[in-house]
Amino acid sequence: CAKGQGPTTGGNKGPDPETSRAVSIYEAVIRRLVTTEDSTFGPNPEFPVIYLLDQAREGAANPESSGGEGAPLPAEVKAELLSALSDLPVEFVSDDGAVIIPIEEGGGVKDEGVVVAVGPIPEGDEQVEVEASLYAGNLAATWLTYVVKRSSQGWRVTGTTGPVAIS
Repeated sequence: CAKGQGPTTGGNKGPDPETSRAVSIYEAVIRRLVTTEDSTFGPNPEFPVIYLLDQAREGAANPESSGGEGAPLPAEVKAELLSALSDLPVEFVSDDGAVIIPIEEGGGVKDEGVVVAVGPIPEGDEQVEVEASLYAGNLAATWLTYVVKRSSQGWRVTGTTGPVAIS
């Protein structure tokens, strides 16, 4: 054993590669969606709170099917994602209905925030397509699919693919 360290076998295995991959990809997608003109609010919008759904929703990029349930994000992914996005006011929610204000009551999102949903991350070592959406109100929302590529600097959004919907 090196001085001050435990045994080198067993125990500490370091970060899980699948968790690290998911966190890196989701961080790239979320940052692109909430800090650029992709949000429909212009470059560098400052949202008071970003409610991030704690599940990966199939159809997150489709405004007609984005209200369904998704696969829960693992606790490790959520914890590491909060750490990676610590400069943003991110708060996980399990039900977007709990923070979306009904149109009859003025519409929008609680605390003037936005709701962000992400889709599942498909298999791929060098490039993946990840669905995402941002909702601030019935006339302020975006649904799209990002192309995310791995580079020497990590996973980066390089553009979009397929339809983009804006309300």
